[in-house]
Amino acid sequence: MDEHGEDPKPLSKRRRFWLEHVRRCQASPGTIKDYAAAHDLTLSTFYSRRREWLKRGLSEEKNRPSARFEKVAVADVVVAFQCRISLPNGVTVDWGHGDLQAMESVLRTAAALP
Repeated sequence: MDEHGEDPKPLSKRRRFWLEHVRRCQASPGTIKDYAAAHDLTLSTFYSRRREWLKRGLSEEKNRPSARFEKVAVADVVVAFQCRISLPNGVTVDWGHGDLQAMESVLRTAAALP
């Protein structure tokens, strides 16, 4: 690039072809994969040319969000719940505790009642 931000080498027909496709793809609403398929372009070659133009500063990523990874912390969450179970024998069990093994034991006992 020269002091005006322009590439001093004239573009070959092949490079102009790819630059035009990269710019059209950026203006299109779909994905890069969709654009390449619609124009019968090899996806891997398209990505290579796109990367080349981005490095040279002749193309910009304006409309495409960049993928970002962020570190997250997973915390133990206690979820309170309330449930009411009416068994066929007429017994109703109200439960609001998170211990599923205890709930299973209570339900078995309640189900065994006459």
